[in-house]
Amino acid sequence: MFEEVIIIPRKHFTEISITVKSNVRCNIIVLIYNDDQKILQIFSWDLIKGQNMTNTLVDHTWSDGIYWINFFDQEGRSVYKTSLRK
Repeated sequence: MFEEVIIIPRKHFTEISITVKSNVRCNIIVLIYNDDQKILQIFSWDLIKGQNMTNTLVDHTWSDGIYWINFFDQEGRSVYKTSLRK
């Protein structure tokens, strides 16, 4: 489904840049949560075939630690998962 995924924290972790190169047009749900499994952000993203980019703001209250980013397809299957350290 994805040829490449790049996730970059920006500006002292006040924003996360997500770039996805997809080989199909699809809709995904992006879930961002902390190591305690607390959901911090969730959003739907319509991907086109090719390069897609979005930025999401990070709440200043996020403490240092590990954060997980998980992509789900329309059927609720996890199709990509990675972590970031703040």
